[in-house]
Amino acid sequence: MTDPAVIAALIAFAATLGASWYDKYAEKRTTNKAILAEIHRLLEVVLDHVRWEGRRDPKFPLIPFSTPVYTEQVKNIGWVDKDIVAAVVKFYGYLGYINSLQRLREQYISAGKDFDKQYDDSLKRLLDHFQHKFDPAFERYKITEMGPTKAHEPAT
Repeated sequence: MTDPAVIAALIAFAATLGASWYDKYAEKRTTNKAILAEIHRLLEVVLDHVRWEGRRDPKFPLIPFSTPVYTEQVKNIGWVDKDIVAAVVKFYGYLGYINSLQRLREQYISAGKDFDKQYDDSLKRLLDHFQHKFDPAFERYKITEMGPTKAHEPAT
């Protein structure tokens, strides 16, 4: 006959293991959902920005695209689903390039370079490459249920 203390210890161990696994699962799911929600928001903002004619007027400052979730969660990049992690890193890397380009507007203009074309091409490239890249993940994490999105409308 098995000792009740051993059975109790095995049950406690299994319960602890199960709770630990569930905590990791929930953390991974939350990290993915947060990063995808931010990407969803950023795609909407970039699309609105492309439609805004004021982006070509140097009188108006270009406000960098904010990425507070990614900045905080990059340390947890291992939690991001393996089927999207490379696209997530590329998306934020390219968005970082666009933010850097915004800061160089005056230097482009001073050097006689066509900033507007470079900037517009960069925004278009981001949308062309990423506008629908995350759609399956948005569906899986129910990001599209957060409200109507313009991120699925073509840029003009």
